[in-house]
Amino acid sequence: MVKTSSQPDKKPHFAFPKSFFWGSATSSHQVEGGQDNNWTTWEKEHAGELSRGSQKAFDTPSVHWYRMKDQALDPANYISGQAVDHYNRFREDFDIAQDLKHTMHRFSLEWSRIEPQPGQYDEAALTHYREVIRALHSRNIEPMVTLFHFSLPKWVEARGGWTSAETLKSWRNYVSKVVDALGDDVTYWCTVNEPEVFSTFSYALGFWPPQQRSFLKAARSYASLLPRAHIDAYRIIKRHNPKAQVGAAKNNMWYQATGRFVSPILERLAVWWGNHVFLDKIRKYQDFVGINYYFKYNLKGFGGEIDQQNPSEIGWGLHPEGLAVILQDLHKRYAKPVIVTECGLADSTDELRTWYLKEILRAVHRAMEAGVQVQGFLYWSLLDNFEWDKGFWPQFGLVSVDRKTQKRTIRPSAREYTKIIAANGLD
Repeated sequence: MVKTSSQPDKKPHFAFPKSFFWGSATSSHQVEGGQDNNWTTWEKEHAGELSRGSQKAFDTPSVHWYRMKDQALDPANYISGQAVDHYNRFREDFDIAQDLKHTMHRFSLEWSRIEPQPGQYDEAALTHYREVIRALHSRNIEPMVTLFHFSLPKWVEARGGWTSAETLKSWRNYVSKVVDALGDDVTYWCTVNEPEVFSTFSYALGFWPPQQRSFLKAARSYASLLPRAHIDAYRIIKRHNPKAQVGAAKNNMWYQATGRFVSPILERLAVWWGNHVFLDKIRKYQDFVGINYYFKYNLKGFGGEIDQQNPSEIGWGLHPEGLAVILQDLHKRYAKPVIVTECGLADSTDELRTWYLKEILRAVHRAMEAGVQVQGFLYWSLLDNFEWDKGFWPQFGLVSVDRKTQKRTIRPSAREYTKIIAANGLD
């Protein structure tokens, strides 16, 4: 029988391997609710300040201020509170992920829940995360567990956070406890999330807790202590399970020289510091490279700025083609498998998300055709969530959440993503 183009078994033009992981990601502080960590303290102290400064920060041509101003001007927007109550509703949320045909989900453990005081571990918290992992497995969704995603126990921050070598000892104890409790059910581990973002915003720029503006502290945490934390966690996990797959989630940007006086040397220096310092230090201690992609960065003179052309609702320029460049660069430098651990956009009206998903996945496929071994793609995020110092107004979710009722609604773009997953590719 002659097949017609309308038949559903037609192979997609951009076909992915059968073993490819499709899914999404979340982090504990952004979705769980009911936290008691360094961020919850900071939010309550700075909510008024953040709301008062929001118009100056976000009323720009690239940001859809008219859509988000009512939320942004409300101090309650900047307090995570119950977030989207994922701590209690994780089974419902994973039912949605299963319905959307996701095969991997990345989530983070909340250190402050597991070890609320030094050396005092909460067995109920460990039991909860064990149930989260089992809920994913029972839905045929592979869990990827992140050990550190920006939030810290208050006692860790009081001791100096990631600028203090004392934190490494506490970290090793925490990781050992977690791996002993959960490691038999976890294959994929992500040690730390976006170390350069954490170090820059917490220490260099001083926007995030503990708001200490010190280039030396930023450099120490990014280039010394956090790489050491990854390596220590890698060794602990591997001792427990040599077959475990361990990586970190590194935020890499697409750097492009746009100014007249940017030399190739300066461009290479920016790429090295922004994209490779951390990964170079953990080169021998990663089974895969986890990569987060959101930004194109335009270099001008001795500085630069985030590109804002074709912006998302939050004002970040959308340049899906840059991911192919970044993936090929990683392949040349590390020759390791890659998992896209985060990639998404703020889009409350769902006008751009389908287009972006298709274009970013075409970029991934181009990189794979060039020889990059990409093992999976995780969209940020499964749910609308608490976006750190911006609060709740940026809506990244495949699933929207009404925070008054906590009702979940699957966006049309999520269904389009499901079609791609079902076809294991796209045209």
